Amino acid sequence: MRKKSGLTIIEQAVVLVPEFEKVFGKLEQQVSLRGQSKSTLDNYILRQWEKYAHWQAKTAKKQRKNTVCPFK
Repeated sequence: MRKKSGLTIIEQAVVLVPEFEKVFGKLEQQVSLRGQSKSTLDNYILRQWEKYAHWQAKTAKKQRKNTVCPFK
């Protein structure tokens, strides 16, 4: 078994966005109740994180676009 070199994407998400832990817990419970595998949970969580990251990037781009640059 290989040694863990750092935080997983899910662990990073929980560290960066504390509310993400609630999302993880809720999805974990749903997957468990349905009898689905851990890889299904990991895929669900990864997709939620990608959606969040996309939304954050889009919001940041919009804010940069609306910011007045004093050096123009």
